Amino acid sequence: QTNSSQSKQLSAEIEFLKSRLKAQEEQLTLAADSGAAPLRAQLATRESELLETRTKLSQEIATLTVQYDTKKTEYDTLKANSEERIATLEQQLKNVTTEVNTLREQTENSTAASTSTLREKEAEIESLREKETKAQELVATIK
Repeated sequence: QTNSSQSKQLSAEIEFLKSRLKAQEEQLTLAADSGAAPLRAQLATRESELLETRTKLSQEIATLTVQYDTKKTEYDTLKANSEERIATLEQQLKNVTTEVNTLREQTENSTAASTSTLREKEAEIESLREKETKAQELVATIK
């Protein structure tokens, strides 16, 4: 065979091998694409689930934050009201204690005054009895 015919035969073999290589590349690409498709679908599903979960968690966090803020405000209000109530009760207790002490003092003063008056009256009665006794003695002496 001549160089020309060998060259043509080699060129034909090269073309044949090139077409076979191209077909194999297409098959590999198709196989890769078909194998990746389920993975892409899985990934898309997972991304969708994650986005949904993130949205739900964000909403739950927002709801819990509002609930926390509400409860904290209620607590702060109750605490302030309790402190105010305690201060009011302490003042009322001081007022009652002062009033009781004043009444006790007035009672003691009144008792002391009554005792003093009673002693004066007893002394007056004793004095009158003595005068009566002297008067009876005088009457008896005169008779």
